[in-house]
Amino acid sequence: MGALLIIVAVFTTISPAPASHPVNYHRMGNDLHYTLKIEPNAPGPNDVELQIWLPEDKGEPASIGMVIIPQKKPSAAVNIELESRPPGIDIPFPGYNEFRFVAKKTELSGAGNWKARFTVRLGDGTELEREFDFKLGY
Repeated sequence: MGALLIIVAVFTTISPAPASHPVNYHRMGNDLHYTLKIEPNAPGPNDVELQIWLPEDKGEPASIGMVIIPQKKPSAAVNIELESRPPGIDIPFPGYNEFRFVAKKTELSGAGNWKARFTVRLGDGTELEREFDFKLGY
């Protein structure tokens, strides 16, 4: 009976894990607009979606790469295998073409501060790199 009371006392003082909220980050720029979505934004499997808008005169991206890096342990970076998908039904940006990429069930190991970094290589060899810091599991 005493052990049961101790267990109950411990569980009543432990704070529950904070609820996670999906990442939905949008940034505008002259050479690139982008939206990054990570859902559910919790340790374990996550769906990653990257939408980019390039100026019409830049054409299609030649390649795209993404890595998600835990800031406490950069050596545990996760390379994201993005697959091209048809553009979404979001708001179009006049003068820009939309491209959409997704990765399903990307395994992210633990809660904490992370960094998403992606690189878009254009047909002329120009590279556009962007970073975004976010909290996984919060």
